[in-house]
Amino acid sequence: MIYLTVLCYCVGYVLVVEKLLGYGRFSFVAYAPAFVPLILVMALQLEVGTDYWSYIEMARGDHDLGWIRNNNEILFIWLNDLVILLGEPQLIFLFSAFIQIVFLMLIFRKLKSLQLSLAIGLLLYFILTSIFFSSMNGVRQYIAVCIFIYAFINYYSENYLKYLIYILLASLFHSSAIFLSSLILLRKVLLVKIGVLQLSFIYAILVFIGFFYSDVLIFELISMTQYSHYIGTEYFEKNMEAINVITKLPKMLIVLFCAYYYSGKYLKLYEANIVLINTAYFSTGLMIIGLFSGPLWRFYQYFDFFTIIPMLVLMSKKRADPLLSISMAVLLLLFLFKVLVFPQGEYAYNSILA
Repeated sequence: MIYLTVLCYCVGYVLVVEKLLGYGRFSFVAYAPAFVPLILVMALQLEVGTDYWSYIEMARGDHDLGWIRNNNEILFIWLNDLVILLGEPQLIFLFSAFIQIVFLMLIFRKLKSLQLSLAIGLLLYFILTSIFFSSMNGVRQYIAVCIFIYAFINYYSENYLKYLIYILLASLFHSSAIFLSSLILLRKVLLVKIGVLQLSFIYAILVFIGFFYSDVLIFELISMTQYSHYIGTEYFEKNMEAINVITKLPKMLIVLFCAYYYSGKYLKLYEANIVLINTAYFSTGLMIIGLFSGPLWRFYQYFDFFTIIPMLVLMSKKRADPLLSISMAVLLLLFLFKVLVFPQGEYAYNSILA
């Protein structure tokens, strides 16, 4: 119930402020009250997800961090050392939440400068991505995720040097972020116009590869990284459960639905936001392959946020379209199912205050 309460408050508050400030203006002071509850929910969590006690043990100084040092995740080491010095392990969640949400505000400030609705963006952030919920569990990686998204949206198309500096910063919280520097090589690919039929064909091929060749492909990819020790473990071999796969399908369907719109009367909206929308297409393809591999699913989390972009652009510009409104209603119903009817993992929230 806490997630639904936070969602209603945050989106409702932003709707009011957007009306008062105007559509294209962003004020940290005015919008901060919408984001502070996100920090509090993350900071006050108790046994949410699978890694809660691992981070508590790290913050107590009871857990050997040698493997994190070996990965050069220096900034997380310093953050953890500060928590140990202060003597309150729960602060690891407060500090990490603060960093994540500050970058989230910076991300939405940039999107708002593109004349995209903050209220719709925040709603989609809750109901279409799993970032907020998964960040309770993967503390280190989700700091890196937020830094990467900020770097990509702000600098990928304009300043490669700044983009790489932020990727380096993200890798000092989670070393896997360093692989995101290779996205520079995809710059021209992300400028190619892709139609809904082409996209459907690509996704069909990825599903085929996932079912029949994912083991070989993933083995080759993982064996070339520092995560090769996962090979042969249960984490590497285990596929996602059917119920979890089903809950991910709406992401692919909503992206294809938006691609259908962009192939027709809303082509100009697509062209104006081509890099961000194509990144969403890339993200969904990565999600499909990630369904067949734990390590690749974790890497997909860096791109999960971009799945909101196609719908965000359409809803911000064409709010009166009834099909778009129906699609949003369906997404909201699926979200309610996950948090109220069948909550599992990070969707089952507990607090140290309870």
